[in-house]
Amino acid sequence: MNQRKGDNRGMAPPATDPDAGPIRLTPDLLVARGHHRACYVDPRDRDHCIKVYHRPDPKDLKREQTAYRVLQRHGADWELLSRYFGEVTTNLGPGYVFELIRDHDGRVSRTLEHYLDPATHESLTAAELTPAMRALRRFLIDNRVISQEIAPRNLVFRRRADRGGDLLMIDDIGNRDYIPIRNHLAFMARNRIRLYWGRFEARLREGYGLDLGAISGPDSA
Repeated sequence: MNQRKGDNRGMAPPATDPDAGPIRLTPDLLVARGHHRACYVDPRDRDHCIKVYHRPDPKDLKREQTAYRVLQRHGADWELLSRYFGEVTTNLGPGYVFELIRDHDGRVSRTLEHYLDPATHESLTAAELTPAMRALRRFLIDNRVISQEIAPRNLVFRRRADRGGDLLMIDDIGNRDYIPIRNHLAFMARNRIRLYWGRFEARLREGYGLDLGAISGPDSA
């Protein structure tokens, strides 16, 4: 990973004291709630979050954890991917610790879905979004990051101090295949990522009227 000065993205979360009891997650720590799980700021470290399931899906959890192990084994770069640090016990049940992506000013980064929603009155220009999308596509292919889906809700736009930004994947990592052979064969993994990226671009055009041109151009893999 290309770690910048002052960037703590490679740091592990603080160890849990077994005598202190479960980590207490309270409503004021809630970042977002999805269909299956909710995300809370880790009260031990503001640069990490804890995800807890309110509709547990053992297959989904196993798929995600397997994907992260495969990425670690392949020596993946984590520059545009939220890191996973392991399981903890919380007052809401088992929790899973991830990196919490923040903008340069400390604000929790918003999802791409947020920026595409006219009701939020926040939008991204083509000059901001196009290079970020090109970089993310290249990153996913180069690092063989297979996801269950590439969608605006599982990507965040991290604003930089130079007025630019980066798209990072924060959720839905994993291979849905019954026999996940793509986890081990690079060319198959990359072809699957290209397929899903094409569907993502089509979704942006059809669902949001957003056409940024030929993002799906040549890549380095």
